[in-house]
Amino acid sequence: MSLKLNERYPGRFNNPSAAYPQGSFKNRTSPTAKDGSYLEKDWANDKEGFFQSLLSEAGITPNGVVDSVGSSQFYSAAKQLFNPGRLIGVKVIQTSGTYTPTTGTKFVLARLIGGGAAGSGAAATNASQISVGGGGASGSDLYVLITNPVAMAAVIGAGGLGVLGGTGGAGGSTTLGSLATAPGGLSGGSVAVSSTSTFNGGQPGAAGALPTTTATLITAAKGQPGTLGIVMNGFVFSGNGGSGPFGGGGVGNFNGIGGAGAGPGSGGAGSASPVSSAATAGGKGSDGCIEMWEYS
Repeated sequence: MSLKLNERYPGRFNNPSAAYPQGSFKNRTSPTAKDGSYLEKDWANDKEGFFQSLLSEAGITPNGVVDSVGSSQFYSAAKQLFNPGRLIGVKVIQTSGTYTPTTGTKFVLARLIGGGAAGSGAAATNASQISVGGGGASGSDLYVLITNPVAMAAVIGAGGLGVLGGTGGAGGSTTLGSLATAPGGLSGGSVAVSSTSTFNGGQPGAAGALPTTTATLITAAKGQPGTLGIVMNGFVFSGNGGSGPFGGGGVGNFNGIGGAGAGPGSGGAGSASPVSSAATAGGKGSDGCIEMWEYS
């Protein structure tokens, strides 16, 4: 406040005190007296300027609803302006779309996880053959700091799909506008049909490319590779998918389709075909995700 009420409106406001250094309101001495405080444009707008400045500086658009305890835009603005660095929102994005920052967000800690790869499929076998696939790798993991964020496209990398008897699909890249990219994992290699008495291994999926960013980098890591599929003296077990930061990869098995990735960005398991079996597909990799931690 800038006005000294008792000086601007002599007799209409109380003189300054320790509690009210710029003067305070007072009642009329009688119903017909003209010696009490009254509404007047300058002092009313003086106060209104303060409250409207709060909303403007906090970037809050008035919603036209009267403030109340528990639902006050003025209070929200004050907390935001006088308590910077406060966590004001957490968003987990699992479907591609547009990320729009919560009002008042000054910076964001963003974590991007690329899509997990599918495990490799196993080929059809006859009475003297076995085939097995390795597990797919998980997607890469990226932490970045974004200051003064704006609305931007958020693309979630899709998990790779299994293929009957062949190499499955790689995981897709997860991106946040043009600021950050977390590549997906690579699929396990396909395996030729093998004699039941011969040791062989379905090759595991390798980690994809390293994540990239033009924002402030915190950490960046490739995904976890899958594991080998094993054929040894008639025993067959498909490879497990690479684990992601939010859950394990798909679990291999002795016969049939590999398990799908469990957590976001994890790889799918390879599949196994014992003797006299049809071709099978590797387990699906899990889709990636984006976490947004928003601060005032």
